[in-house]
Amino acid sequence: MVARNYLQQVYEMNVNDLTIDVIAVFLFWILFTIINMIAMEYLDFTGGGYAHKVYKRGKAPKENTDESEKEAQKMVQQATDSMSKTLTLRGGIFMWKEVKYTVPVKEGERLLLDDVEGWIQPGQMTALMGASGAGKTTLLDVLAKRKTMGTISGTVKLNGKPLKIDFERITGYVEQMDVHNPGLTVREALQFSARLRQENSIADSNKLEYVETILQMMEMKHLGDALIGTIESGEGISVEERKRLTIGMELVAKPHILFLDEPTSGLDAQSSYNIIKFIRKLADSGMPLVCTIHQPSSVLFEHFDRLLLLAKGGKMVYFGDIGAHSSTLTSYFTKNGVRPCTEEENPAEYMLEAIGAGVSGHTDKDWPKIWLDSKERLSVKQQLENMATESVEIADEPEAKEFATGQLYQFWLVYRRMNLVYWRDPYYNIGRLFQAAMIGLINGFSYWNLQNSSSDLQSRILCVFQSVILGLMLIFGALPVFFMQREYFRRDYASKFYSWFPFAISIVLVELPYLVVAGTLAMACSYWSAGLDSSAGNGFYYWILYILFLFYCVAFGQVVGGMSLNIFQAFLILPLLVVFLFLFCGVLQPPASLPYFWRSWMYPLDPFRYFLEGLVTDILVDVKIQCTTGDLYVYQPPPGLTCGEYSRNFTSQATGYINNPDSLSDCGYCPYSTGADFYETIPWSADNRWKDFGIFSAYWIFNIAMVVLLVWCSRKPRR
Repeated sequence: MVARNYLQQVYEMNVNDLTIDVIAVFLFWILFTIINMIAMEYLDFTGGGYAHKVYKRGKAPKENTDESEKEAQKMVQQATDSMSKTLTLRGGIFMWKEVKYTVPVKEGERLLLDDVEGWIQPGQMTALMGASGAGKTTLLDVLAKRKTMGTISGTVKLNGKPLKIDFERITGYVEQMDVHNPGLTVREALQFSARLRQENSIADSNKLEYVETILQMMEMKHLGDALIGTIESGEGISVEERKRLTIGMELVAKPHILFLDEPTSGLDAQSSYNIIKFIRKLADSGMPLVCTIHQPSSVLFEHFDRLLLLAKGGKMVYFGDIGAHSSTLTSYFTKNGVRPCTEEENPAEYMLEAIGAGVSGHTDKDWPKIWLDSKERLSVKQQLENMATESVEIADEPEAKEFATGQLYQFWLVYRRMNLVYWRDPYYNIGRLFQAAMIGLINGFSYWNLQNSSSDLQSRILCVFQSVILGLMLIFGALPVFFMQREYFRRDYASKFYSWFPFAISIVLVELPYLVVAGTLAMACSYWSAGLDSSAGNGFYYWILYILFLFYCVAFGQVVGGMSLNIFQAFLILPLLVVFLFLFCGVLQPPASLPYFWRSWMYPLDPFRYFLEGLVTDILVDVKIQCTTGDLYVYQPPPGLTCGEYSRNFTSQATGYINNPDSLSDCGYCPYSTGADFYETIPWSADNRWKDFGIFSAYWIFNIAMVVLLVWCSRKPRR
């Protein structure tokens, strides 16, 4: 009965209503489920089946006329005709032989590529084909030095020389997935690539001029100021235009070699033809390139000069010329027992069917064995031996460097780009400001105009404690953005745009101005409405420590993101860590009441302890307590003694005061006389405020260091 009375009087909770409470929770669950079903059925936030172009203000192209269209086509033709001069190619012969690639599996190791060999050279367009799972993309990744796990063996050379540290930067790799930062325009993305990947000795004006030439050559001049956007939102450039942009991102770097992974993936027939035709023009201009392609049409297949065909297990089936109308290729299979290819057939499908890789393909021949014993293979081996020993010297070849530019220049460009991307993300920024305002208003008006009574002391602490919610919401908001930007960074780092350090620092610094605005807005909405104001000095300390707290929270979220493989794992880890920060900060449970195990190490290490000690002592240090009648402990003194005389020994050792010391009855004791009497029981001290600020700053700096370290550790994805 004592517990029932306590719950009833202190919390106004009726134990007899437990059944009603359970039913109410169940009904709320049903309500939220119904709302979720309705939202999933009727609300659609995607942009539909087409892309809507968004241009920079005042940069939208004028409506096309017949004359402007003819002029544009003339300029494109001129740029295309002079492509060989425009591209300023430095490429040469790229060869590989006896390439093996194994990856660790549970049973031991698995061989994915088995003695693959071949070459690419200027003026030729080489196709890389094979059965599904044969290792086409794997081989392309190995040749482009994109694999980050497994063991690679064999000989790979460029112009007869071993690959140098700058190989990833001086070669272009067009990935199957078009990964672009949606907050940039087409021109900005190309300029970013050109500035960071072209040699540092080239003037910036020349790099920008080269970008304009590439835009013209790719027929994307009118899209220069269009936002890249995303396909899902329906705002941005189309799928084909994204593929062109992906190729353009590599071309503006003036690559020596171009690797393309399924460049027609996701495109319709006309778009695929346009892309392959453009790639053919690159090859004709002297660009050495190799391209994986899956079951192309006969029209597309005719554009290729040479074929490397793989069977399952990464074994070679054929490497050599395709020939006019695929005659060289089909004759190889015909002389090895395959029926002739008819004129109506697609040579690509005929070839895949012959090796048992097509839709209806089936074979009882060991094609890798046939290739090993063929005279074509002997010819390939002889040419590879010659290429491996012939070293080509290139005049004025710059010194091999991993990155073309210095760290400071990289940081400036990365940080500037990051600011552009954040500024153009209104959902993220306006959402944070809205959260700050709402939490500040709800918190401030929930504790409206707190007075100086002892019962209001706990409310003051709870008001500060609940302001922590904004930091937690900012963590959950920052995590998706961090993961998205990290993916763009990994793509850039793989092509050696910039180092890991500029990105790690930029992703931290770019958040700070927005957090200052959000923290100031939250404080303005709650500080004075809750009656926490005391002096200018205390108010400034509250503001600067609260801003630092938001800095810490977002950096802490980025640390959790950095140590997680994906966002789902981060959302699982984060609540567990946050619970620890809350439980042992000293507010929910004084340190003296904590088990010794947690009190001995977790309480001193908890960063929230220093944040809350600084904030709580700041808002209570100047508060003079005036207990209301309901807050007083009333007792009766012995006959003949006043309240002050009877309580003198007690009040000389305890905190608080007697409100009526001269009275002979109904003595009223207030347990606190100042705010310090309250927080010293934790025990906290106002003298530690700036020390707490310094310690909490050290925790924030530690988080930044951890972000930098974790970005370095995860700079390369498992590939």
